[in-house]
Amino acid sequence: MNADDLYEDNIYGNGNPTYYEDEECKKTYTGHVESFYNGKLEEEFDVVDGLRNGIQKEYENGILTEIDETRGNRTSGFGVSYYPSGAFKAIAITYDDNLLSAYFYSEEGRVLDKSEVLERDLDILEKNPDGILNLVSLADFEKMNQEIIKFGHPLNLPKGFEFVVPEK
Repeated sequence: MNADDLYEDNIYGNGNPTYYEDEECKKTYTGHVESFYNGKLEEEFDVVDGLRNGIQKEYENGILTEIDETRGNRTSGFGVSYYPSGAFKAIAITYDDNLLSAYFYSEEGRVLDKSEVLERDLDILEKNPDGILNLVSLADFEKMNQEIIKFGHPLNLPKGFEFVVPEK
């Protein structure tokens, strides 16, 4: 479904609207949504009961640049972003729109930076005693890998890759 054919109501306030089939915003939409800019695919995502749930992909000039998992209109799970050349740009774990752990790469594949959980997000780990490792288990790696392979980018994590697990 083209995003322009749906109706939106932003009751969540996080920038991602709730999607409806009717103008009165009574019947929530479930299905696949595609958004176009200047005739090129800009974004596609899955919607369940009006909210983004599942895989979300972003494109620049028709080239895949990012794949993320979403739950309840928020980025939660595993995400991969790419340079236009197809090289890894970043690999990350997010929870409820908060970046918890990530590696950032140069286009040549060198690690440029690693992120750790910000102090403001430590409560996420306290509520989730197994920390990032437990969140990683929530990620649907198989589904993500299937989506990544569709674009010729198999999920072969860079050598030495491991998520940064903060101390409790």
